[in-house]
Amino acid sequence: MDDGSWVGLDAHARKVVAGLLDGASGELRVLRVPWRSAETVRWLAALPRPVRAAYEAGPTGFDLARLLRLGELTAVRVPSPPEEAARDLVRAREDVRSDLMRARHRLSKLLLRHGLICEGSAWTGAHDAWLRRQRFERRPLTLAWTPGSPATTPSGPTRAWA
Repeated sequence: MDDGSWVGLDAHARKVVAGLLDGASGELRVLRVPWRSAETVRWLAALPRPVRAAYEAGPTGFDLARLLRLGELTAVRVPSPPEEAARDLVRAREDVRSDLMRARHRLSKLLLRHGLICEGSAWTGAHDAWLRRQRFERRPLTLAWTPGSPATTPSGPTRAWA
C-alpha cells in the first residue's frame, strides 16, 4: 500500500468525523477531529504525507477515504471568494423568488375563497390596481388583508428583482 494518508471528512455544524486510512499499514480509523476549519487543516497537515482528503456533509467519511484510495472520486476545486459570493447571490435570488411565489399563491387562494377573481392578466400593473381596490366587510379578513403590504401585494418591489 502507498505511504501517506487517505482521509474522508464527514462535516457537521459542530463536529467533523474523519475516516483515516493509513497508507503504510492499511489501518482504517474513525475519529472525531477539530471542527473549525483552521484546526481541521492543522490536523490534516500533521498526518503522514502525502495527505489526500475528500469531504462530504453527511455520514460517509470512512467510505470516502476508501473511495479516494481506490481512485473512484473525481477531484474538484474550492470556489474562489468571488465565485462563492456569486453563488450566494443566486441562492438569495432563488429564496426571494420562492417567497414571491408563496405570497402569490397565498393571495390567490385567499381571494378565491371569497369568490374574487380578476378578469385581466395576473401580476401586472392592472392586477395590482385591482388588488388595491379590494375591500372586505368582516373585520378579521380586513385585518388579514392589508393592501400594499408585501404579504398581500407580491407584484411589488420584489418582483423586479425576482
